[in-house]
Amino acid sequence: RERDLPLVLVLDDVQVIRSQGSRAILAAIAQACGQGLQLALASRSDEGIPVARLRAHGKAVVLRGSQLAMTRAEAAALLSQAGLRLSPEQVLELHRRTEGWPAGLLLAALSLAEGAELKDFGGGDRLIRAYVRDEFLSSLTEEDRDFLTATSVLDRLTGPVCNALLDSDDAADRLARLSQANAMLVPLDRRNTAYRYNELFVTALRAELQRSDPTRESDLHRRASGWYASEGDTERAIGHALAA
Repeated sequence: RERDLPLVLVLDDVQVIRSQGSRAILAAIAQACGQGLQLALASRSDEGIPVARLRAHGKAVVLRGSQLAMTRAEAAALLSQAGLRLSPEQVLELHRRTEGWPAGLLLAALSLAEGAELKDFGGGDRLIRAYVRDEFLSSLTEEDRDFLTATSVLDRLTGPVCNALLDSDDAADRLARLSQANAMLVPLDRRNTAYRYNELFVTALRAELQRSDPTRESDLHRRASGWYASEGDTERAIGHALAA
């Protein structure tokens, strides 16, 4: 507050903060913003950050994955600076597969530079799988990792269908919590009752599922088929039955 010039304080990896004392300090700094101090937080999770209260008081601007995703032009520039010479159609395809996810685009560039074929690039690529394991799955509990890999067989995630897959009763709460901690789980409505996975992320999860338990995928598809059939969703029921 005593500085003459405006100050921007940037804190990265805020999701690693665990103690209540540290979170209280963070909240105090956030409340002190204004009067020349601006706080920029980068985090994989909202946990511990009073986002709703700050937004209600007009003190916060929140940028989610959709706002941070690269445009086609930005994707083309990144791929070009990585040394790739791709046609507009190829750039468009990579942008579609990554959904503009910057890390995904960079990993695609690295994979293609190492000789991978564009038609084969996806979540099963070793670089994507390693990144997903290191950056997303390694920090989760075993139960959450199992939930993510098991539900990767679904194209639309809701509490009831996930409960049917896993014989559980807490899937809705788990989905809401994981969506706050993982930008790759995208809400499909404002009530946070339905979700989908990022395309690269979900294919990486399916690769993990096949690696860890090759026989489980068929059973998960059968469970999903039975649940959708009971709900009258014939198209998804048939799709999962064929997949099984």
